[in-house]
Amino acid sequence: MDPSNIDPTLDFDWKAELLEEHAAKATSEEQLTERTWRFANHLIETHGHYPSWAYEEAEYRIARLRMLLRHLESRRQTPH
Repeated sequence: MDPSNIDPTLDFDWKAELLEEHAAKATSEEQLTERTWRFANHLIETHGHYPSWAYEEAEYRIARLRMLLRHLESRRQTPH
């Protein structure tokens, strides 16, 4: 595949979803950052590009998912 023919806007969601799944396996913020950057670099090497805005969007999605998880965990611990 020729990387110059890839439109980064077309495959953005796929990459962000892979980043979310990959980063969700991290056990700490430091590991999250390390794993996410390592995977982003892997995407650059295999696909020829990885726009910085896609990384920022994936980071935002991960933060949202973690906030939701914390909320669900706090609801589970609250007696009804």
